[in-house]
Amino acid sequence: MRIIKPYGSTKTGLRDDEDAVRKIHPHSFREGASDIEDFATSHPKLVLAQWISLIDKVITKPAESNAPSLDQLNLREEVGTAAWDIIIAKDLLDVPPTRLKRLEREWWSKFIPTTERVNRQV
Repeated sequence: MRIIKPYGSTKTGLRDDEDAVRKIHPHSFREGASDIEDFATSHPKLVLAQWISLIDKVITKPAESNAPSLDQLNLREEVGTAAWDIIIAKDLLDVPPTRLKRLEREWWSKFIPTTERVNRQV
């Protein structure tokens, strides 16, 4: 999953006290390098992509040619619900409520294909 690439590139540099610090260098030349945490707070899709990437590493997505097992679907849905609840409780997405619904739909489309969700609800 592309997390940083759509926005720019990251580079690690050293601070005065020799601690490594990672900065994002946006594609836009008008913007200078900024702290990744500060940048992410203004880009909610980046936050969602990071969470989804992490969950995909723990609970792999089924291959496109294979149908997911019911256990796999259930586990992805449980973890996805728990992660979404954390994201909302900690207010990690700085967006208005109207945009939040759209982001939630995008969130679930990454975990469970729409056809699988509809088939399971029947």
